[in-house]
Amino acid sequence: MVVAGPSVYVSRTHRPYMREAVGYAAVETVDLGRSQVVYRSAAERLSFREQADAVFRQGRYEEARRLYVRALLADEVDAVAQWGYALTHVALGEYGIAGEALRRVLSAVPELLEEPPDPRLMFGDGELFGRALSELRHQVTAMPDGHGARFALAYVEFAVGERVASLAHLDELIVQDDKDTMSHLLRDAVWRTHVAATSEE
Repeated sequence: MVVAGPSVYVSRTHRPYMREAVGYAAVETVDLGRSQVVYRSAAERLSFREQADAVFRQGRYEEARRLYVRALLADEVDAVAQWGYALTHVALGEYGIAGEALRRVLSAVPELLEEPPDPRLMFGDGELFGRALSELRHQVTAMPDGHGARFALAYVEFAVGERVASLAHLDELIVQDDKDTMSHLLRDAVWRTHVAATSEE
C-alpha cells in the first residue's frame, strides 16, 4: 500500500508476527504505477526528520511540524527532531508549545544547556529568522507573563550569542516562579558561558 504524505510517500508492508516495515521516498522518486514504492538508490531514502528539516528551510512550517511529529513517533528520543519541533512552533508563533518543547529537549539532552544549536542554521535564511525572532520578542513585550514565549526567547537569544538579554529573561522567569528548575539550570549555563567569554576578551 502506498500512502501519500505531505511531501513523501510511505510504503508499508506487514506480515503477522513480524514488525511492520516502513520505507520513505521523496515524491519524485516514486513510481505511482506500482503498488510498492520504488527507490532510485538507498541514499535517497529520507527519514521524516530529514524531510522536516528540508521543508522547514523552505518556510513550510505547518508541513515541517507534521513531519517532526512523525519523526518523534518513530523515535521519541531524537534530540534533533525535538529541537526542530520546538523551533517550528517558534516560527509558527505558538510560543507556549515551543517553550514546553524546549524544556523537554533540554531535560532529555542536558548537553544542549551548555551548547545550544544555532537556530539560524535551521532557518537557512537570515531574513526569515530575523522576522521570527522579532515576532517572538514582540510577544514577550506584549505578554510579559507568558512563560513559554519568554523561555523560548531566552534560549534562542543564548543560542545566537545574546547572553545578557537571555540572562535578563531568565531572571524574570525565576522571579515569577522560583521553583522553575529548568530556568535556574539554563541561567547557570548562560552565566558560565558569559563569564568564560568575557574573561577571554
